[in-house]
Amino acid sequence: PTPTTPPQPNASIQGTVWEDRDLDRVIDASEPRLSGVTVELWRKRILIRVATTLPDGSYRFSHLLPDTYRVVERDPTGYLSRTPNEITVTLLSRQTVTINFADVPEDAVHFIYVPSLVR
Repeated sequence: PTPTTPPQPNASIQGTVWEDRDLDRVIDASEPRLSGVTVELWRKRILIRVATTLPDGSYRFSHLLPDTYRVVERDPTGYLSRTPNEITVTLLSRQTVTINFADVPEDAVHFIYVPSLVR
């Protein structure tokens, strides 16, 4: 049989967490980035990595195998989500996927993201 090359850990997931002041779910230059936010990476129902956003709001998971992952943002204290807190993504070899998370202060509670319910 022909030998097969095992998948290489050369994919990545990156993104930014920011305060969506104008509530449009688009990162604007004037909107503050949120540092110290926990972002988790799950694979096959197992937590495999945890990142904390940097002062510029960025996070990155590098050296990933091609596979399906779930990226979970834990809202920082005092904030609620404008975007889903969990995103599932399937990575291909050498692929980089960007997943951003928008948050708003709790006092803007009537503007939070509420996922639709399936009945």
